[in-house]
Amino acid sequence: MTFNRRSRKLRRNSTCNPPELWITSEGCIEPIVERETFLKVSKIIEERRVDLTEEEMLARLRKTLLTEGRLSSAILASTVGLPCASTYQNHFGGMMNVYRLIGYAPNRNYEFLNSRPQWAEEKAKLASAIAMAIRKAGGQAASRVGTGSLRVNGSINISIRVALWCGRQDRAPYWSIKRGTRLPLGWIAAPRMAEHNKSVLDYVLLPTDGKVKRTMTFSERARIRRGIPSFETADGLARAIVGRVVGAGRSSPAPHDKRSRRKQPKTKRAPARH
Repeated sequence: MTFNRRSRKLRRNSTCNPPELWITSEGCIEPIVERETFLKVSKIIEERRVDLTEEEMLARLRKTLLTEGRLSSAILASTVGLPCASTYQNHFGGMMNVYRLIGYAPNRNYEFLNSRPQWAEEKAKLASAIAMAIRKAGGQAASRVGTGSLRVNGSINISIRVALWCGRQDRAPYWSIKRGTRLPLGWIAAPRMAEHNKSVLDYVLLPTDGKVKRTMTFSERARIRRGIPSFETADGLARAIVGRVVGAGRSSPAPHDKRSRRKQPKTKRAPARH
């Protein structure tokens, strides 16, 4: 154990002491792992963080591409001396830009990665329009942290998702909604993206039973067959949601019916005895 790394005099700020003033004592606490194991792990942790220039980051990635023949987040994470995918994204603005800089063209279509900021913006606009319409109609709408949903009148959940366009040469285009494991019971409101997910086609509203299902898909024919309504604008979808959820669960007192009272026959009171 090491003491006196920091010290503070009365009414003064805390200061860091130089190593020669530290007080170190070894063996005062019984270890739970062997010393050799501890030293090996410490060495791995120290070697894990390496400060590299952006040129060196790209050079190491090119070398990994020549060795592996392809690139992925899993390959980046398992390659010693190579930063993780999130580090490359922070430095170069996205993996597609990184691949372009090293001349790598993956077989999979990653165009959807460049559209993610637009999806987030569309979801935020839709959530704002729905919440505003609900409050304007006299209801209450609150955001649920971590679920991407709205809580209406304390009992109804509206999950904001995005319906992504999926196109293949051997079949008609369809749309995919990633529901997530924390999708609550209620409704799904989603902008439906147009071809290649670069613009919004319309908006859809679907009921959800709250069961855990990672992804749900539907084609245009399936949408019509299943009765999934679509709306041209976010405001149109918001008005439809207001008609479905605002007022749900509210109860008004029963009207007072004078005829329901039974008239009690009047009885004469006997004179009191004295």
